[in-house]
Amino acid sequence: MRRQALTIASMVIILTLLQISAIPLAMASPKIAVNISSQYPSIYQGESVEIYVVFSNVGDGTASHITLSLVSLPTGFSPDALNKDGGNLAPQDPPRSITFLLQTSSSISPSSYQINVQISADNASPQSGSATVQVLQSPIAISVKPSISVVQVDKPQSFYVLAKVDNVGQLPLGDLSLTLNVDTSAFTVPSGPVPPAPAILAAQGSTGNLNYTLRTLMISTSGSHNITLIVGYGTADGRKHSASKSTSIGFKQWWEPCLIATATYGSELAPEVQLLRNFRDNSIMKTQAGSNFMVAFNAWYYSFSPYVANYLVNHWAERVVMKGVLYPLIGILYVTSVLYTASSSVPELAVLLSGLLASSLIGAFYLGLPLGLLRAKVRRLRALRMQNILERIFAISLLVGMAALALGEVFSSPIILLLSSSAVVLSALFLSAIRASEMTVKKLQRH
Repeated sequence: MRRQALTIASMVIILTLLQISAIPLAMASPKIAVNISSQYPSIYQGESVEIYVVFSNVGDGTASHITLSLVSLPTGFSPDALNKDGGNLAPQDPPRSITFLLQTSSSISPSSYQINVQISADNASPQSGSATVQVLQSPIAISVKPSISVVQVDKPQSFYVLAKVDNVGQLPLGDLSLTLNVDTSAFTVPSGPVPPAPAILAAQGSTGNLNYTLRTLMISTSGSHNITLIVGYGTADGRKHSASKSTSIGFKQWWEPCLIATATYGSELAPEVQLLRNFRDNSIMKTQAGSNFMVAFNAWYYSFSPYVANYLVNHWAERVVMKGVLYPLIGILYVTSVLYTASSSVPELAVLLSGLLASSLIGAFYLGLPLGLLRAKVRRLRALRMQNILERIFAISLLVGMAALALGEVFSSPIILLLSSSAVVLSALFLSAIRASEMTVKKLQRH
C-alpha cells in the first residue's frame, strides 16, 4: 500500500510540475505577422521606389532582435541597406513599420518584379512576404557628349558638353527641368543650357541640342571625374519623375613617357624616348596651339596605346619590327625640333611651322609611299580626277584651319584652337600623302 501511495504521489507531483512549466511556455510564444507594400505599383527605368514593411506580434511573447532582410533580390535593383533592425516588439505593442529604398538601373528590362522580404526574430519563426513592382520603359532618352574626353592635369581649360533630351513616349511630359551635376573638385559650370529647356516636352518631341560650357579646375592627380545630366519631368497622373545620364572626363599627366616608344625601346630613359618627350614638353606644350592640339591627340593616342604597349612588352619580335617603324618618325621629329628651335623667338609661329613640317613628312612617308606603291600596281587607283578633288578639299581645309587657328590665337579660345590645330595637322598630313603617292607612281612608271 505504501508503495502504491508513493507511486500515486509521485505521479501527481510530476503532472503538477508539467502543468506549471507548460503555462509560461505557451505564454512565451511570439508570432510575427508581415504586410508588405510598395510606394507605387509601377516606376520607370532608373527610378527608385520605397518598400513598406509593416509587422506586428500576434503571439504571446516578446519578439526580440527583429531584423529585415531581402531574399533573392532581382537583378537591376539595388537597396539602400540589405538589413534593417526592428528592435523588440511586445505582444501589446502596436504594429511597427520599416521603409527601405530600392533603386533601379537605367538598363533594367521593363517587366514585373517580385520583391521578397523576410522578418526574423530570436525566438520566433521567420516570416516572409512580397510586393510586386512593375518597371516601365522610360519615356526619356538622354544623350550627354563632351567635346573632349581627356584633359591635362594642372592646366585649366574650357570645353562644352552637348546634351539632348528626347521624349520617346506617346504622351507629353510637363515640368521639364534640367540640372547638370558635376564633380565640383574638378569642374565649374559658368553657364547653363542654351537654349533653355521647354516647360512641356511634346510627345515624340526633343529639346534639341543644349550647350553647357564647363571649365576644368586645378587638380594634381590623374583620374576620371563625372558629369551627370539629371532630367526631371511630370506625367499626366501628377507624379514627378527623374532620369539621368552620366559621362566622364579623364585627367592625364601629359609628361608621362610615350607608352609605345617606352615599350619598344625598353626604358623611358632611352635616347629615342627622351627626344620625343622633350620635344613635346619643352616645345609643343609651351604654346597655346600646341597644348590644345595635344588634348585632341592624347584623347586619341591614349585610347589604344596602353594595349599596344602591353602587347609589345611581352613580344620581342614585334618590338624589333616596331623599332624599324618608329625610326623614321624619330628622324622626322628631330628635324622638326630643329626647325622649332630656329624659329622659337615667335613660339606660336614656330609650333605652326613645326606642325606643318611634321605632319607633311609623316603623311608622305607613312601614307603616301605605301599608297603610291599600291597605286602603281592597281591601275584603277591612278585616277587623276579623284586625286584632284581630294587635293582641293584638303587644301581648302588647310587654309580654313590656319585662318581659324589665327582666330583662336587672337581670342585665346581653347575650343577653336583644339579644332583648328587638328584640322591643320590632318589636312597637311593627307595632302602630303596624296602628293607623295602621285610622285611615287610617276617615278615607278618611268622605270
